[in-house]
Amino acid sequence: MRAEWCQTPFDARRRRRPARLAAAVLALAGLVAACTGDSDDPDDPGAVDVPSEPVDGGTLRIGLGGPVLIDPLDASLASASDLMVLDLLHDGLARLSADGTPQPALAASWAPSAARDSWEFTISSEATFSDGEPITATDVVASLERVAAAGTGSLAALRLEQIAGFRALVDGSADHLSGLTAPDPATVRIELTSPMSILPQLLASPVFGIVDVAAMEAVGEEGADLSELALSGAWEPASFDDGVLLLDRRGDDGHLDSIELTEHDDVEAAYEAFEDGDVDWAAVPADEVESAVERHGDEHFAPFHAVVYFGLNVDAPALGSIELRRAIAAAIDREAIVEAVYADVADPLPVIVPAGLGGHSGRGCEACGYDPDRAEELLAEAFPDGDLPEVHVDFDDSADQTEMAELVVEQLEAVGIPATPRPRSIEDYERFVVSGEQELFSFGWIGVYASPDAYLATQFAGDAPDNVTGFASPVVDKLLAAARSSEAPAGRLAAWADAEHAVLEAAVVVPILQFRTQVVAADRVQGLTHAIDGSVDWRDVWLADASAS
Repeated sequence: MRAEWCQTPFDARRRRRPARLAAAVLALAGLVAACTGDSDDPDDPGAVDVPSEPVDGGTLRIGLGGPVLIDPLDASLASASDLMVLDLLHDGLARLSADGTPQPALAASWAPSAARDSWEFTISSEATFSDGEPITATDVVASLERVAAAGTGSLAALRLEQIAGFRALVDGSADHLSGLTAPDPATVRIELTSPMSILPQLLASPVFGIVDVAAMEAVGEEGADLSELALSGAWEPASFDDGVLLLDRRGDDGHLDSIELTEHDDVEAAYEAFEDGDVDWAAVPADEVESAVERHGDEHFAPFHAVVYFGLNVDAPALGSIELRRAIAAAIDREAIVEAVYADVADPLPVIVPAGLGGHSGRGCEACGYDPDRAEELLAEAFPDGDLPEVHVDFDDSADQTEMAELVVEQLEAVGIPATPRPRSIEDYERFVVSGEQELFSFGWIGVYASPDAYLATQFAGDAPDNVTGFASPVVDKLLAAARSSEAPAGRLAAWADAEHAVLEAAVVVPILQFRTQVVAADRVQGLTHAIDGSVDWRDVWLADASAS
């Protein structure tokens, strides 16, 4: 099992030191939920009259709870703010429509081989950096190779591991990804080790935005001027002064003239600036969520791509019985856990594939929900003598995790399952949770790219390196492989739904919750919607009072 690390974001629910968790186990620090909403209070001094049609012009002011993030390598995938800014600054080969369908971005088109294990992307002739230099296939190769070179220490890098030559690049035996080439300035060729029909969706993730590599390497240098950056997105830097990066729209596609990214010391300071009317957008600190919703509404709360599960290690002697595993799944009340521990930042998640993705819910598992009576029936049938094995509940000893684990122990014991909490420090838990000795264990997951594949194939394929439950099923493997090689979107969705159902039926994972992206936006801000990764289609955003400015 590889080690895979990420940092707790600066917009985390509670301010903690940066934490790193092992392979497929991400920081479970609560993530700030984010919403946008319009005030219904006619006396609100920020209220504006909203025209019936979008208005062109004006500057949108975004308040960030930390420094302006420029380099994709510095992004925390657990931070909606990081991902939103990355997506604003850097375009990828593709972008996703509202329904998750890949659309051309820097690539004008792409074509897979019949087996979908080889792809060619054609760079748009109009694709340029903000300094006017054309974006070439060489730039694409350099950008993606730079991400891949971060190796097993990076979630983003690991999602590129199907590109041929990934392992050789990571272990240092090769200087380049052999499967990533530029046959000519307008063509990027990607050779994979196995079929992947959703490669364009993967490459639409903000972490795979195309950058001027030399410029990115210089960002961290003392005295670096962010106003001189060459960016691949639809915005160009106009100035950077006193912690404010002003971006001007480059083309005609959109309504806003410009966007200001303003640095603040922390999330609390950015939110205070919003309340003072100094910025139009800010993340909500956890202890302000209730009042923020009351004052500004929650109409546009958006699901985020970070989730929490309890895994059941099928190789643990105590969990070899499927009846016991199913009883455990039926005994765990996820709604009670979320209400008690994560009510301000998350929603209960009854399935593996999170909300906000095409394929969410699918077939689910009708018999996998909270049902203590069913749990007791299963136990009576499987253990008629009442001699049940003791189940260890494994978790890191942070406050939220401890409270959640204690609830799980109570819920298991309530149906007759002997359960013992087994906390470890975060540092120890990082290693333990991938040791094979874990039993019923908490872990977080971020898919990186907006596809059910990122939550199913990466965790539950029998040969998946991030399979931390030990689950293996030829039926599930066949379904996941069919989805990755299918040309038809409907066929992929059907295969994913069947695979998810089979995994839930096997009771090797109990989905618990999904975090939210939750921000407040001024009433003047219209058309703002956050995707599952926190990104925004800025072409749709406009300011109701722009005509008056």
